[in-house]
Amino acid sequence: MPPNEFLEEESFFRGVHSHQFDHEAGRLTSAAFKDSQGASVDRNWTRTDKECVDKLLEKKDFPIIVKVSYTSITDCNCLPVYCPIEENEFHSEIHSEEGVPTLTKSKARCLSTSAEIVYNKVV
Repeated sequence: MPPNEFLEEESFFRGVHSHQFDHEAGRLTSAAFKDSQGASVDRNWTRTDKECVDKLLEKKDFPIIVKVSYTSITDCNCLPVYCPIEENEFHSEIHSEEGVPTLTKSKARCLSTSAEIVYNKVV
């Protein structure tokens, strides 16, 4: 099991729905990281990008999967929180700050512009 602390070189993966992607502009919208419970992500820990994408696709047929770095998360003044669940030891969340899981629109926008699309079946 991964440790509670994150490494600076870690990345986090999130499944995105097609309505959270601006097809005309070719970019994510801030909605991709808006969730009242905190933006659910999977940390990569020692896994490859492909392993992370495949694991997310096992859970749900996401049309888009993005990757955001630990550094980008902290640069956006957000807080990554490790919260493993029984069926996923890599589960984490991105919070606005300690005790505040919902990201502000500006923080969600910052993350959406920092995120890299690593899987896109919509194209």
